[in-house]
Amino acid sequence: ASLKCISCQDPLKQCDNSESVDCKADEEFCLSFTAHIPIMGRINKSFKSCASSNVCQPGNYSLTTKDSKHFQSIVTCCNTDHCNNDTLQVPPSTNKARNGNRCPVCFSMGSDSCQTEELIDCIGEETQCISFSASVKLSASLLPLSLRGALQGCATPNLCASPALPPELSKNGIEVNITLLQCSSGTSAATTLTDSTTLPLPG
Repeated sequence: ASLKCISCQDPLKQCDNSESVDCKADEEFCLSFTAHIPIMGRINKSFKSCASSNVCQPGNYSLTTKDSKHFQSIVTCCNTDHCNNDTLQVPPSTNKARNGNRCPVCFSMGSDSCQTEELIDCIGEETQCISFSASVKLSASLLPLSLRGALQGCATPNLCASPALPPELSKNGIEVNITLLQCSSGTSAATTLTDSTTLPLPG
């Protein structure tokens, strides 16, 4: 028998009306994803679904950009029927100690890029410098909405290795197009970034 997971993927609603679904043969896990996105107006969003092993990247993800704007998310994966029934809560950020790294910092809505000479002191586990830009389209609403933005700041290494966005988003009224996701090691003094790594992006 196939694995059964709780599924809720409506981009405009929280996980109030979840349903049980039968997973496909290559979907070995039940995934739960919750994001806290004050960077875009204090948005909190949860998703649940079946997922394959290459999608399941459990952990806590975070980044901080200009004016203390930040993003936090948590991902868990499990492999028993309906094990993702409980909605995850993003844990509060308790480690605010400076970790010695500094990164360029900027934030721009409505733009595909932002440039800066300003630096930010990184905190906690956010040891990587990130440059990120993306566009988001909401097509499941009465008034379709399109947003785009760009930022630089500090991020956890796992966010650099994975955008931590469930692929089911694009199937359920949200289209996320990541145009840049580039990370590099932080620097203590110089503004020049080193050891840069750019992820290959789909499409």
